[in-house]
Amino acid sequence: MAKFVLTGGRFLEGSVTISGAKNSTLALMVASSLGKGDVFLTNVPLNSDVYTMADILRSIGVRVDISDEGVCINGADLNNYQPPYELIRKIRASFYTAGLLLARLGQAEVALPGGDEIGSRPVDFHMKGFQSLGADVAVEHGLMIAKSSGLKGSNFYINRASVGTTVNVILA
Repeated sequence: MAKFVLTGGRFLEGSVTISGAKNSTLALMVASSLGKGDVFLTNVPLNSDVYTMADILRSIGVRVDISDEGVCINGADLNNYQPPYELIRKIRASFYTAGLLLARLGQAEVALPGGDEIGSRPVDFHMKGFQSLGADVAVEHGLMIAKSSGLKGSNFYINRASVGTTVNVILA
């Protein structure tokens, strides 16, 4: 691992280019899939989670093109409400596809998410959020299954902060 050794008495100067935030990028990739035209994201950190999210989106019919300049996403051909279990289990942010699929296809069958070592972070808030919008939601065999013939805006309260729930309910 590289390190910097700084000796006092000297001023630091110069510039550093920092890539975008991974967690924001993953949410933006899914949100970009809501539309039916090209969305180009720049300053994208090209890490394994971004590539995994690209694979997940491709598996449900979204066009994703990754280059050094950024990521181009087009959701016009989104057509599959069942992203592959083995991909969803890789990263927690993959669960955002539930909100996307409910919004665009009216149904979602999404594996319960994995992806980190933080510990148990259940999806019950996500489910309650979808229910508040009018979806029928259940968990069966490791999948969250949600269906709706039409979602409607509502007031929704959760008793602790949950960025993931907020993102998912906004997507739906």
